[in-house]
Amino acid sequence: MAEMVESRLWSSDKALIYRINGGNSDRLLECGDIESNPGPPKGSKKANVDDIHDDSNVLQAIHSLHIEIAEIKSSVKDIASLNARVTQLADSVSLLTNEIKDLKVTNELLNEQSEERQTKICELEKKVEFVESESKQSNIIIHGLKMEDSDNRDVREKKVRTYFREVLELEADDIIIEKSYVMKNKRKSVLIKLNNMRQKSLIFEAAMKVRESSEVQVANDYSHSVRQKRKDLIPHMLSARKEGRKAGLRYDKLEIDGKMYTLDDLQSQH
Repeated sequence: MAEMVESRLWSSDKALIYRINGGNSDRLLECGDIESNPGPPKGSKKANVDDIHDDSNVLQAIHSLHIEIAEIKSSVKDIASLNARVTQLADSVSLLTNEIKDLKVTNELLNEQSEERQTKICELEKKVEFVESESKQSNIIIHGLKMEDSDNRDVREKKVRTYFREVLELEADDIIIEKSYVMKNKRKSVLIKLNNMRQKSLIFEAAMKVRESSEVQVANDYSHSVRQKRKDLIPHMLSARKEGRKAGLRYDKLEIDGKMYTLDDLQSQH
């Protein structure tokens, strides 16, 4: 490296001297101690005037490299910033993933609790229906009697006993009526609570005999659930009868040609 610097300095000095003397090498020779054809220092490469221009190019190249290095550093900073952002996003995704897992676990627990509660609700509904049905076992509903909202209990029961005696031909005085209510429907039906199931059976047997000739009808007092099922079964019963099949309601089921169907059975066929 020292030899290269020495060579460049020699070449520069020679060129400077040459320019100062207007390119006249003879004058330099007259000064003495100047060789007519001096060479570079021993052990160095041959100097050239164009090296000055090479130095300028080198400086420009170095300047360009500095600019490129600055741009690369800027790009590296951008990449580092981007990597930091990616890391931040990755952490956020990981956090969200964990939250989703926690939500799934919570949802599964809620579903299990919901199923348990639904099972309990179904059990309670069955118990309620059972208790309601038990309380209605000795009840009957009479449709077609001319009842008024203003009728008191004595008037209602007198009309009922007259029906028992004159239409059903029963010993009306032997039938014990515990309670009676006028139902809030268009037919002004009357609900009768009897003393026992034996009396209810006698009334139904007598009512079946005059069913075709009497406008008054006797029906069971079903629970709300059973009434709804019977209501939904009626269209299926009418459809079966139109097809010439023997169909009738039996509690909360429909009997068609001697076979019993639930509402679910009939709905699954369509």
